[in-house]
Amino acid sequence: MTTKSKLTRREREREQHKQEILDAAEEIFATRGFAEATIDDIAKKADFAVGSIYNFFNGKNDLIHNVLLRLIRLRVAEIEKSVLPKIGDPVAALRALTDQWVTHHIRHGAFLRVALIARMSEGKLDFQGEADSELRDLMKIYAELISRILEAGAEKGVFHNIKPAHAFAIFEGICRSFVMMWKHDGDTRPKDALAEELFAAAKIALAGK
Repeated sequence: MTTKSKLTRREREREQHKQEILDAAEEIFATRGFAEATIDDIAKKADFAVGSIYNFFNGKNDLIHNVLLRLIRLRVAEIEKSVLPKIGDPVAALRALTDQWVTHHIRHGAFLRVALIARMSEGKLDFQGEADSELRDLMKIYAELISRILEAGAEKGVFHNIKPAHAFAIFEGICRSFVMMWKHDGDTRPKDALAEELFAAAKIALAGK
């Protein structure tokens, strides 16, 4: 695989243009929804000709797919950089995880809701299709990273001593439930308040004592 440092100028420019299109696509989908968003909207937002978009992506579904890939890669990188180093103190790691979850929700939640609806309409929620193989692999890495942290907590006696996959399901379920509640209630509290509330709930649900 060609590393970033070995990319040619043309390759670097192409990658930059791709990321600019994905930035525009995420914003347009988040604000207008999948059905109402158009490639023309995205092209205008990214300051590209419509035809240029198709030099990078096959259409709206492909754009949704690639924005999702980028967001999951970002989550994995964030956990590896900012959460895993705290694994020796699982409670501190859990606090960092919930803080990241809230930050991610604030920045990308609107797009993720649109993507969920779009994938539901296509019957693609299980990540089982060949086109979804990279998404599936990234989701597996994401789950394994969080499971490692929760397993470390179980070993120290601060989290339930249950299967890591079950602990992961509890953590994700709590996070998703709180996001739905905040959305339903129109909660506009600052990020730190939301993160603290989520951390407290996750800690209680996962506590081994």
